[in-house]
Amino acid sequence: MYKRLLVLAMVVLGAASAAIAERLPYPEHEIANVAAFARLYGVARFFCPSDAAAELDWDRFAVHGVSKVRYAADQATLRNTLLRLFAPLGPGFEVSPRLPAAAAAEGEEPLVAWRYYGPGFAGNDVPGPYLGKRTNRAAPPAAIDGFVGYVQVLPAEALQGRTIRLQARVRATTSAETGGGTIALRIDRADKSIAFLDNMMKRPVRRRVASLHDRDGRTG
Repeated sequence: MYKRLLVLAMVVLGAASAAIAERLPYPEHEIANVAAFARLYGVARFFCPSDAAAELDWDRFAVHGVSKVRYAADQATLRNTLLRLFAPLGPGFEVSPRLPAAAAAEGEEPLVAWRYYGPGFAGNDVPGPYLGKRTNRAAPPAAIDGFVGYVQVLPAEALQGRTIRLQARVRATTSAETGGGTIALRIDRADKSIAFLDNMMKRPVRRRVASLHDRDGRTG
């Protein structure tokens, strides 16, 4: 995990210019709402150094965000909507007509932040003079070609005749058909034969957002 997340998002919640409002068939406050979202969107997309921000589909988020803020009836509703939208990216977001100067970073741990050389873009692998990258962030681990699991074994004598439930939240960072995450519940008889097995191998999880899964098995 990143060692520190420092984000200061400054959004000026002001009215859009009358000239723009006159040219477009939309109420002035809707234009102002979308403009406020766009300012915070730009700050978060290019300067929020969290893993959640790095993995986000920003094009989809833009469409979703506009639909949420457009019809905000007042400044308080707009502020709360913006905070709900951006809070999952990590701590540090502030939304207000005016914000105090950012506090100096504390502690001795290296700061995780975006650094740009010219108009660099994240994930740009094309050689050139421009670059955008996160500082003090370890490179992603190499892809796993195989199976990695965590196993816990419990004695079943005291559980005879009972139903056992295994429940966990599962997420996976791959969408490939050969990968995914699962949970498994296995119950063995005294002679080592398998009494129950459900390992989700035919229905693995391939979503970045964690979802709840459970498996029930009855001991003999």
